[in-house]
Amino acid sequence: MIKKRGIFLLILFFIFGIGCTDINNDKKIVISEREVTIAVDEVYILSVDLKGLTKEEIVIDAKPKAIVEIEGFDIKGINGGTVTVTAYYHDDNRIFDSITINVVVQPYIRFTQDELILLEGENSTLPIEYGNMNGFEEVSFLLSNDDIVAIEDNNVIAVGTGEVVLIAYYVFDESICSEIVIFVESFKSIEFSQEVLEMHVNEETTLPIVTQGITNLSKINFLIEDETVISLDDLKITALKPGEVKITAFLDENEYVQAEIMIFVTIPPYTVDDSEYWIERLKPKYDAEATILSPSEIFAYNQNIFNHYPLTKTVDLLNFPLTAFGDDVETKIKDYDNLIFDYSVFDYKGRSISLSEKLDIKNNRNIEAIPENINLRYGIITEFAAVRSFPTLYYAQSLSQDRFQETGLNVGEGVVVYHESNDGQWYFVQAMNYYGWVESEKIGLCSREQMIKFLNPTNFIVVTANIMTIDSQDVRMGQILPYKTVVDNEYVVTMPQRNKSGQLYLMDKLIAKDESINDGYLPYTLKNVLVQAFKMLNIPYSWGDAIIHGRDCSSTQNAIFSCFGFKMPRNTSNQRAIPDYGQPVSLFNENKIKTLRPGSLIFTSGHVMMYIGDDDFGNAYLYHNTTANHTNCCIVQPYKNSSARDKIIAYLKLY
Repeated sequence: MIKKRGIFLLILFFIFGIGCTDINNDKKIVISEREVTIAVDEVYILSVDLKGLTKEEIVIDAKPKAIVEIEGFDIKGINGGTVTVTAYYHDDNRIFDSITINVVVQPYIRFTQDELILLEGENSTLPIEYGNMNGFEEVSFLLSNDDIVAIEDNNVIAVGTGEVVLIAYYVFDESICSEIVIFVESFKSIEFSQEVLEMHVNEETTLPIVTQGITNLSKINFLIEDETVISLDDLKITALKPGEVKITAFLDENEYVQAEIMIFVTIPPYTVDDSEYWIERLKPKYDAEATILSPSEIFAYNQNIFNHYPLTKTVDLLNFPLTAFGDDVETKIKDYDNLIFDYSVFDYKGRSISLSEKLDIKNNRNIEAIPENINLRYGIITEFAAVRSFPTLYYAQSLSQDRFQETGLNVGEGVVVYHESNDGQWYFVQAMNYYGWVESEKIGLCSREQMIKFLNPTNFIVVTANIMTIDSQDVRMGQILPYKTVVDNEYVVTMPQRNKSGQLYLMDKLIAKDESINDGYLPYTLKNVLVQAFKMLNIPYSWGDAIIHGRDCSSTQNAIFSCFGFKMPRNTSNQRAIPDYGQPVSLFNENKIKTLRPGSLIFTSGHVMMYIGDDDFGNAYLYHNTTANHTNCCIVQPYKNSSARDKIIAYLKLY
């Protein structure tokens, strides 16, 4: 019975044993190598052939553990020795394979960077690491060029310029090596020729920088502590406001190559060419900011001018008659008759025209068509316009002193239209302080009511710059323009335009609030008079305002006082004729000039100047736009050096 039981158990074992073996026979691990040798820090990737298994089901272990470090199938040598690494199935450790790994400690050499940049003459420590050898004496070097660097111990010395490859290798095994590329550049330095630079506001100068080995200055960067004090464009410094600021210059590729300079900006000492000089000299006799005349007093001053038209030739366009007598207009037109015969007249090419051509110009005035009573028309100047003696752009005598050029009219000025030329290209007009011929294409015709509304707005700006550009139109000092509202520090200004049929239409333009304009007329103070005057210092002299950027003597003075609301006569003879304010004089010397208030106008025959005060030495100074001594511009000069000396015939008070 016992024997039978044993046989039965043997049969069962055989059956179940065979079944288990068959299952595991489907899984297999085979390592491709039996033994390998690696170095410390070297990584060996275990190559395993798996049957019926995935890598995720494999466990890799090492004995002893201190010799290698295992991460996945990567085996890194960390200490010298021999280790058995086993890969086995995590559910059945009977399915496995092993490899013997010998980890050896061997010398190594490596540079810690791929390239090194040096300056000629520089001595630097080599960026090199080495180990598992008896010392640095077992490291040797090979240079691709011996003329660029020299090696002393673990230092590299730049002896030339260029590019060189340096190879470091183990003397007992040249395969153990590393290489680095060394670039040697010429010595570079940045210096300032001075530690401190002193400047005045608005002064420009070149940065006093000195470099060595830097051929391209665009490689230099500049750091400015406070860019509100100075600006730097290329190497040009502009002083913007008082203050002190440090500039640091440094090389783009090496910020350690740098230099610093301190810049001190101060307000310059004022000269006779600065309004501030004269404003300061008003003290203590005059208060520079005290109102000289109020707006109502200026209005009364203007009414006195309007009321004496025969003397001032200045009209109040806001109260101008609706009609004119034809004879009066004909007389005005013929006022200029003699000019065309007194002077040679030249066409656009500079050719002197014939008598018959002169007569053609005269006949174009269309005088015979003037009715007995004229119903007046009205308009607004839409672009800077010349007022001419005759309806032509031909010039008389010379371009610089064109006797046909009477004056210029600003954009925004009003005119009354008396008459039209035969060819329809010219209007004979009355402006506030002049009459003459104006090109019709520069006038936008409108009703009387429209003109009055434009010339007498409730809200307006006055141009206080010498010239400002609005929508491609240059507008000169003293001109007023209506505005509708103020939006985000911008005025919505009404600009006059002329349509194809010659009628006026108005366009809204945005004008920024800045020093070029003022909301309403400026307060009439001595300070403002001088500030406005000096904005036109050095502008060109232009006979009859032939060019928009130039003015003649009387126009220059008019522009100043227009900013305060004065309606001044145009010509000097009419300015000095203002009743109660213009005074004829004789033997008027420098001492008598000094009795006038600065800002007063003084006259010679055909010329006007402004007395602006006395300098530090007691010399009376004049401000005027003149051609004397070939200056041909607006200047300040001592009375004793001027062409007006001992020739003054009148003065005009504006107070």
